[in-house]
Amino acid sequence: NLSENEDEDAKEFIDNVKHDIFEATVFAFTPSGDVYQLSKGATPIDFAYKIHTQVGHRMIGAKVNNRMVPISYEIKIGDIVEILTSSTVRPSESWLRIATSSHAKSKIRSYFKKERREENIQKGKDILEATLVDMQLPFDTLFTDEGMDFILERFAFQNIDEMYSSIGQNVIGPKTMINRLMDFHHMAKEEIEIEDAHKIETVSEQQKKKLSKKGNNIVEISGSTNVRVSLAKCCSPIPGDKLVGYVSKGHGIVVHRSDCPQANRQKERHIDVVWAQDLPTTKYIVPVKVMSFDRKGLLSELLQSLYKINTDIVDIQSKVEADNMVYTKLLLTATDVKHLAQIFVAIKKVPEVYEVERMNT
Repeated sequence: NLSENEDEDAKEFIDNVKHDIFEATVFAFTPSGDVYQLSKGATPIDFAYKIHTQVGHRMIGAKVNNRMVPISYEIKIGDIVEILTSSTVRPSESWLRIATSSHAKSKIRSYFKKERREENIQKGKDILEATLVDMQLPFDTLFTDEGMDFILERFAFQNIDEMYSSIGQNVIGPKTMINRLMDFHHMAKEEIEIEDAHKIETVSEQQKKKLSKKGNNIVEISGSTNVRVSLAKCCSPIPGDKLVGYVSKGHGIVVHRSDCPQANRQKERHIDVVWAQDLPTTKYIVPVKVMSFDRKGLLSELLQSLYKINTDIVDIQSKVEADNMVYTKLLLTATDVKHLAQIFVAIKKVPEVYEVERMNT
């Protein structure tokens, strides 16, 4: 268990310290003449961490007395040791078998402990975001300031990062946390969906209201009034798009984007259609495809960029292909083509995203 592991670590540390104290010492020099005291059997790894932690972390090799040596080389009295470094490298866990000093081993362990913690925090964020999307629950409704305080106290987390890390390590499941939050807010999933629906009316709901009225205030149709009108689902037109009306048997007039392949099949059925003047602000659902290179934290950053641009995520599907490419299909809300352009700019700013485009269904 955890306490036994801690005892073993403490024992190993004490043994290493004893080794450092009681073994014979070796004095070695840097090329500039600085002298360092090391234990007998010390390697260039020990020497590097003796100089500075970052020198150790960035070490790629060593020269002793102006010639290259393996990092397992045993430093002798009077050796002149030059540590070669690079800002693009990282320590290797195999160094723990080569280093002999407790100081170097401690720094190496701390590096990987911190790295694994950061990976688990990011993994936890991604898992929680994906779970909320899958359950169709809004983050802000659940994770309020009061809700976050409740979670930290309920699960004895010291901070939010520890919460995410616990999810990333599978210590606690995200659904367990979400259910506790729903209990805290005294709301069932249906209540959250109802509350969210009051904030965002989808285009289909608004169409029902508008088309039930006499006439039509979504689009203007030359020479026609009181005509049944609907927006095509295949191309999802939004204000600002160029339109074409298609006379459909049994469905009145279906309004398409002018470049929609579906609408261009039977041009003899086309009629002139334009957006009505003084349209009320409405959030229309738009299908979008995002293509990007796979990397850690991609989905989380993509979702965050969308939250900031005043759009809502109705649905999301993401798939990693064999070529390390990620194809993400999103159903977003946009008020018009200008708003959609702003959304595209926000998405393209996410690192590793290389293409965004509207989709036809």
